[in-house]
Amino acid sequence: MKNILGADGIINIDGKLGSAAEILQIDDPYFYNAIEDGIKSTVKILIDNGFETYSSCQGHHDFRYSLRNVSLVLKESEIDAWRAMIAELNIMKNFAKPITYAIVEYKKKKKGLMIIFGSVFNMQETEYKQKCFEECIPNMRKDYYCKNNLSVVDYTAKWGHINNFNG
Repeated sequence: MKNILGADGIINIDGKLGSAAEILQIDDPYFYNAIEDGIKSTVKILIDNGFETYSSCQGHHDFRYSLRNVSLVLKESEIDAWRAMIAELNIMKNFAKPITYAIVEYKKKKKGLMIIFGSVFNMQETEYKQKCFEECIPNMRKDYYCKNNLSVVDYTAKWGHINNFNG
């Protein structure tokens, strides 16, 4: 069964809030159709730059699922570089509410970083933060060093999958 589009732009197995989504590999012909429109550009830029995504949500008009976010699979050594980039971006842009993140566990083996842009209830700022973040992604390659001299290893495999979870 492939994911379907439901009300409020929800894409998962039944189109209803809170339901799981089928995990798709990037070579699946339905991969990009299974990403909600509001977060699709971020997921595409991340994948195009060699990063693996595993979850995303555009945010929905229900407080439990209102946060626009994307999650990356990262090596533990890479997490600090991404955290530093987000901190620098928050300082440079002086957002009213900063981009936030949470360190998450993926398949009990790998670490990940869930990046939260904001709520659909403040869409103008959420979309602005997302766009600013997208502009920074190409700089998070092998040769980029953050303010704290932390480097990010360049991923060469351009594959990934997505699963809408709202946590």
